[in-house]
Amino acid sequence: MAGRILNATSDIEDGQMIQMLLGSWFSQTRSTEQMRIGTKNEDAVLTAFRSYNFVTDVFSCGLLESKNVPWLAASPDAIAIIKNPNGNKVLAPVEVKTRVSTQRIAEAEKNAAKYNNKVIICGLHCNNVDEVMNNDHATQIMIQMSTTSLQYAVYLAATPGTSNTKG
Repeated sequence: MAGRILNATSDIEDGQMIQMLLGSWFSQTRSTEQMRIGTKNEDAVLTAFRSYNFVTDVFSCGLLESKNVPWLAASPDAIAIIKNPNGNKVLAPVEVKTRVSTQRIAEAEKNAAKYNNKVIICGLHCNNVDEVMNNDHATQIMIQMSTTSLQYAVYLAATPGTSNTKG
């Protein structure tokens, strides 16, 4: 919707623009079936995530606004206190992605087996990040990190109806 507004060939009045944006942001048609399954599965994935020994606590959050960049905001699925690779406690936004399609589930299971179903710790420029996270998700996490000014983030991939998480 925002693209239609920005690329419009004729002028759009302010009131019409606001109505169009509000309709696109808050309509029920925005969520696909896969998105609804993913949202429904988030609580189970976050519950399983809490059991990892490097997780100290997990908190719900809403829309977070950047203190440094007034127009930048993000809405992670949670905020966690985790122990970084050095053992220091740090805050990190948490993003949960549920694999729904048969192909995506098969890819996730193949990657999980390759890494012995263990947590993968890497930066966004690691060689294996492309295997476990697509570009859209990487961009989403970078925005969350930029918004919060945090150096770490957690990406959880799971399959629906299970509590398995791969980070």
